[in-house]
Amino acid sequence: MDPTNDNDGNGDGTGAPATYSLTLKGDGMTVDRKIDEATALNVLSLVMGGSASTFPVSGSTEIRRQVPRPTRGGKQSLREYLDAVEAKRNPDKIVTIAKFISDETGKNFTRKDVKARFQDAAEPVPGNYGRDFQWTVRNGWIAPASNARGEFYVTDAGAKAIAAKFSAEIKQKTGVSKGRRGAKRRRQRATRSE
Repeated sequence: MDPTNDNDGNGDGTGAPATYSLTLKGDGMTVDRKIDEATALNVLSLVMGGSASTFPVSGSTEIRRQVPRPTRGGKQSLREYLDAVEAKRNPDKIVTIAKFISDETGKNFTRKDVKARFQDAAEPVPGNYGRDFQWTVRNGWIAPASNARGEFYVTDAGAKAIAAKFSAEIKQKTGVSKGRRGAKRRRQRATRSE
């Protein structure tokens, strides 16, 4: 096999896109068909307890790493999910918990829903939870649901930030400015030194 001709990553050396066989049987229904890699990855993600997302068609290992791995109970815990997406800052944790709730229930969530789940993840509730929740709204990661007062949903931007594991670029774009707070401290120091 010549690896230079294997552009598709399926290991056959032909350069043809990888195909997979999908068989689903149950209660008077049978589906048996060939599907492409992107569709196979989405099906696998759903079966493993995640949510469907659009994967680019490619044989790269980067795509394969995004597919949830099976866990002992067949379901990923909130703690595992926070660790997997590398949520470190409070707003990162808030949007990640919100996404977990949305994927788990298939519904919108409230501020209280997210706050209550910090304990499930063995995480302390942020000291200024209201401010941090608003930060996620200002970043465009969470938005108010138009049809239900007090309910929110995770936006595409929020889902992309989670999928990118809150990369350095995302952190830089969504950082909190310390402008006013820092300026006040500098003025106080200057006044003391005079």
